[in-house]
Amino acid sequence: MTHFPKSHICIAGITRPEHWKQIVSHIPEKPNQIVIIESMVCHETLLGKASEYPKRFVSLSELRTLLGRHPNVLNLVRYSTSERSSVDLQLCRIIELCGPGIDGFQLELAWPDIEQLRRFLAMFPKKLVLKIGRQAYEDVGRSKIRLSSRLLRYHGLIQDIQLNLTEGSEDQFDPDQTLDLLKTLHVLPFGVGISGRLSDSTDSRDLERVLRLYPGVNISALRDLRSEADDFLPEKAGHFLDRLFRIIPEE
Repeated sequence: MTHFPKSHICIAGITRPEHWKQIVSHIPEKPNQIVIIESMVCHETLLGKASEYPKRFVSLSELRTLLGRHPNVLNLVRYSTSERSSVDLQLCRIIELCGPGIDGFQLELAWPDIEQLRRFLAMFPKKLVLKIGRQAYEDVGRSKIRLSSRLLRYHGLIQDIQLNLTEGSEDQFDPDQTLDLLKTLHVLPFGVGISGRLSDSTDSRDLERVLRLYPGVNISALRDLRSEADDFLPEKAGHFLDRLFRIIPEE
C-alpha cells in the first residue's frame, strides 16, 4: 500500500457548461469519490489571442459561466504559458476571470519559479498540480532520484504531480514505464496522477495493474476524449468515467 489518498479521476478540455453537467451526471453517489474537471487556458488566450488548438481552450468571456458546483467535483484550470517571468500574476488574472468557481490549477510548464508560486498562494490558497512532462523529465537527466529531489523543493506549494511522458507524441500509455516511476514517486508527500493517451479504449488490464499496486493514483484523460476535429466528446468522457469507477479499488 502507499501514502496516496483515494484516486481522483480528471476529465480535461471541457469548453461548454453542458459538458460540465454531462460529466457530473456520471458521478456515483459516493462521498469520497472526487472528479476533477479541467478547462484549459493558455497565455495566448489570456491575452485574447487565438491558440494553436482553438477548440480546446475556453474564451475568457465564457470562463466564469463554465464551472458549476458539486460536492464531488474540483474545478481546475489547466494553464500553459511561455511567459515565465510573471506566472503568479497570470494565475491571479485567471482567478479574477473565473470567480469563486475555480478550485485551483494544473500547471503545464516545466519547473515554474518557486517564489512566484509562493506569492500566488499567499494571495489565493488554491490547489496546485504540477505536470511532469517530457521536458521536465529531460531537465533532470531522466533520473528518478534527481526528479524526486527537485520535486521536494515544491513541498508545501503543490499538492499533486501529474505524469505525462507521452505528450506531443503518438505513443500509447506505457504501464511498465509508469510503474517504474511510481515505485520512486509514491513515497513523496504528493498525490500522483498519470495521463497520456488514456481513453475509454485503453486496456483496462493495464489500468487495473497500476491501481492494484498503487490504489490511490489519479487518472487523467484529455486527448483521446476528443473527435478527429478536436471537439470534446461528452459521451466518450462518460464511458471513460463509468469504466474507471468500476475498476478503482474500494476503500
